[in-house]
Amino acid sequence: MLLKGIEEEVYAGTTDGEIVGFSPRAAADLPWCQTEPDDRNIEYMTTPTRDYESMGLELLGRRRRLANYLRDAGDYVLVPGSCMALPYAQEFQLANPKNPYYRYIKEAYGTTVVT
Repeated sequence: MLLKGIEEEVYAGTTDGEIVGFSPRAAADLPWCQTEPDDRNIEYMTTPTRDYESMGLELLGRRRRLANYLRDAGDYVLVPGSCMALPYAQEFQLANPKNPYYRYIKEAYGTTVVT
């Protein structure tokens, strides 16, 4: 059997739904978090495994640790992607302006790729 993992992208925000660019900070503080081109996306993934149950538990554990981290960082919360229908800044917010791939994504696609 092949090893499998799950990647999840979430948003950080305030309790009233304002999306906050947090991925560079989370990636710096949590070794299992990554940045995405737009700093509002926080990505994390599970360790590849053959066991779906352990993968699910790891995913939930990381989500819980990220939620606690956000709360401790200033009372922020995880905001589900389905909430992006709420009004939010339509401007692409670069997570790392020095990253040429991130700049390309911003210039080529803008916020149409913020999912």
